[in-house]
Amino acid sequence: MQTNSQDIRKIRIKLHPKQGKAYRSKARVVACSSGIQGGKSYVGAWRLRKAIELDYPARKYPGVAFIVTAPEHKTMIQSTRQAFDKIFFGLGTMHEMEQTYYLKDGRKIYFRTMIKNPWSCEGIQDVVHIWADEAFQYPRLAYINLESRTAIRQGQLFLTSTPYGGSWPRKDVIEKAKAGVEGFEYYEWLSVDNPAFPAEEYERQKGLLSKREFERKYMGVHSRMEGLVFEDFTDENIIEGKDIDLGQAYISGGIDWGYSHPTALSIRAYMPDGQCYGISFYKGGGMSVSQVVALIKAKTKAFGVKNWWAGHDRPDLILELNNQHVPCMKYFENAEAYRELDAGNQKLAEIIKTKQYKIFKEALQVEDVKDEYETYHWDKSDDDEKAGKAKPVNLNDDLIAAERYNTVGNIQRLTTKVEQAKLPMNYHLLHDTWRPGQKAKRSWDAY
Repeated sequence: MQTNSQDIRKIRIKLHPKQGKAYRSKARVVACSSGIQGGKSYVGAWRLRKAIELDYPARKYPGVAFIVTAPEHKTMIQSTRQAFDKIFFGLGTMHEMEQTYYLKDGRKIYFRTMIKNPWSCEGIQDVVHIWADEAFQYPRLAYINLESRTAIRQGQLFLTSTPYGGSWPRKDVIEKAKAGVEGFEYYEWLSVDNPAFPAEEYERQKGLLSKREFERKYMGVHSRMEGLVFEDFTDENIIEGKDIDLGQAYISGGIDWGYSHPTALSIRAYMPDGQCYGISFYKGGGMSVSQVVALIKAKTKAFGVKNWWAGHDRPDLILELNNQHVPCMKYFENAEAYRELDAGNQKLAEIIKTKQYKIFKEALQVEDVKDEYETYHWDKSDDDEKAGKAKPVNLNDDLIAAERYNTVGNIQRLTTKVEQAKLPMNYHLLHDTWRPGQKAKRSWDAY
């Protein structure tokens, strides 16, 4: 359907029942989960136009802003913008360099990508509506930041997506909507609910894919993703840590430096018996070099970190930390064999599977760690897969990198159990009573 500047009230919009309910919803957070080509982007674009032309406060306040987001540039161009350009044809002008659409009345629609920079919408004021396309691919931090963008005007966050298996959509949106929490609504439909989707293709894919993958891709059912790199990471790896004595633990940290993506920190407690625990995490962006250094120094002091293992791409920051008496080394400094990504991932997968590594439920940003473990997957479209060289998708993996560095840097602690010194049972009867300036009471010394 090609549109022009005609009033939306005079346009006949064709939506199936579930699309229609989502389109009419006034909830603060609305999530639409559908199968592939189920018409989710179509309803997302029309809902944005409705917000601009009909909804309060957009129709009352001329200075308000709108946001459209996608996971990364490829999806933005090939999917999100395709739907937007069709429905907003003739309503304004797109400035490609600014990634901003100027409506004819002067209001703006900002376009941003969210995976590598979850804070890309920071600074945009008076936002009354956000359409987040393929939102279930975003890291949890992106969702939190987008939701907060609408707080001042109490606007709507409209999420459209095919399920991708992450934990935050289920916990932060879907379960709340199903429990009737005020302000949340969730709609789910099949690919074939879209009249334009061929029923024969739906049945064909049903016979080709596994049950779980078919449900996720073509039924819009939110379930655990297949092809995870750390498929053995489960809720059993998350434990209560309040009763665990870390008095004899060696505290170590991992650092993934941020450029155009977040800086990530992983802090672990390594026990003498080889068990280790994730006790604190950090994932954040928009910091200067001095702020990153100050953060690491603060974490070092707060947790008693003995050593940091970092990515080798910032030797200047490694040197700066050491100059400020914060021990820091390249993560493969003592384990060159684990320098490659696959080798480090394999060791991390091993300690996860054997439950040698567990994460404290109380750890800072534990939900963001879970989000990455539950979405870090193999790239099935990678051409190298045919040669047996498939690689993980390089998206939303900042904390995973910090976890890998922490693992590789402490290989020896994970593979060698340190036994406590054993004293003779009667050692307390064989102690030396001699003191300087005193005559010894016995002619022998025993320890």
